[in-house]
Amino acid sequence: MEQTGPHVNLELIGRAQQGHPESSSLLAELTEDRIFTYIYRTTLDYHTSQDLCQETLMTMARSLPDAEFQHERTFWAWLYRVAQSKMQHYFRMRGANRIRQKTQVDTPLLFQLPQREQNSGLEKLLRDERIQSVIQAIKALNPRERSILTLRCFDNLSYAEISTVTGWTQLSAKLAFFRAKKALKRQLVKQGFNATYLAAALGTFALLTDRSVTSVYATGLIKAGSLQVGAVASVVGMLMSKTALIILGILTLGWVTVPLVRHQTNVHRSEASNHKIVELVTAGDFALPDRLIQAEYPPTGVFKALPLGEASESLTVSGQDVLETLDPNDSHYLVLPEQTSIELGFEHPIVDGPGPDIYLSLRGCESMQLILTNGAGQQQHFRYNHCNTRRHPHTRLVTFDLADFPTPFASVGLRIHHTGTNTGGLQLHSLCARIKSSD
Repeated sequence: MEQTGPHVNLELIGRAQQGHPESSSLLAELTEDRIFTYIYRTTLDYHTSQDLCQETLMTMARSLPDAEFQHERTFWAWLYRVAQSKMQHYFRMRGANRIRQKTQVDTPLLFQLPQREQNSGLEKLLRDERIQSVIQAIKALNPRERSILTLRCFDNLSYAEISTVTGWTQLSAKLAFFRAKKALKRQLVKQGFNATYLAAALGTFALLTDRSVTSVYATGLIKAGSLQVGAVASVVGMLMSKTALIILGILTLGWVTVPLVRHQTNVHRSEASNHKIVELVTAGDFALPDRLIQAEYPPTGVFKALPLGEASESLTVSGQDVLETLDPNDSHYLVLPEQTSIELGFEHPIVDGPGPDIYLSLRGCESMQLILTNGAGQQQHFRYNHCNTRRHPHTRLVTFDLADFPTPFASVGLRIHHTGTNTGGLQLHSLCARIKSSD
């Protein structure tokens, strides 16, 4: 739809860069609502968002003459980056954990939705119950998760643009978005929603936090395709219709039970295995790998990273990005084709202790070879694989005990090699190892 009236474009930005007072004032006016909304959706603090928005606009005015923009979108990515730096400084000063624990949502402000007809007390009750549940689910997310959901779903930034805003790689941006979606789905289920309510919940949150929306029939709050699920626009459209207030309210209050169905039964097993690794790392004796020492790539030159139980695209990864896919909090797995391997390094040596010392969550363990290394060429093979020799159809937790394999060197690396021809390759979800204390 073609924009009418004043709007941000390269011509206006150029005049503001040249110091034209009217253009500078107009640019600040046209950007204020959008930047405030981004900050508000991340912090959930209305008054703090006002302060940070004004700081962002002042920095924009000072820094604009030295900036270069090829397109209007690059200007917005740059401005979001300025806003994010303001929020990061705020979180550092206040303490991110303290902010998360003590986030006070000004619920009365969020309830000031745009004016609309409310012909029955039932409609208002159902709407208020639904809004409260959505607020609680959003509040449970951390600021990083709220930020990337806003950038991707509401502001329609590409992963390349998000990487400009955040300073992450594009892969890290993709994975952060997948994790944020998963976290929000989990919180919605806790509030009594079906996991498929994600788009409608985001639509509710968009209405609550966008002060520029003046009509219940406003469209385009969630950009089509940004969630990578079908019919997003129609779900949001349904959310904004009067009839849907009753339908969605009934679903919210649990009057209709909709079963939660996973796309793959294997998801449950991988999540259980990954959860065990998270527990071990959280306890402190175990650690995740912190670097990729080397990799033997397939002919394509990259590995595939596939999401479990998600209707979303696969990723291709190489270099340090391989580590992102092995995060046990993520639902992706790394696919190692036949005769490929990765060698992962740890900050401190791997040591022997009570019970298993190495845990791997994977599928296709019968065709895996694990090798201890010193990170500089020395290596020692485990003589056997703790896995059933028959093909195992599910993700499982495979363990190794260093007491069985003493090494003449300090082991700071693990090399995982795929030797077999099992269909789908070796699917590695995550791993951890017991490491020597830094004390």
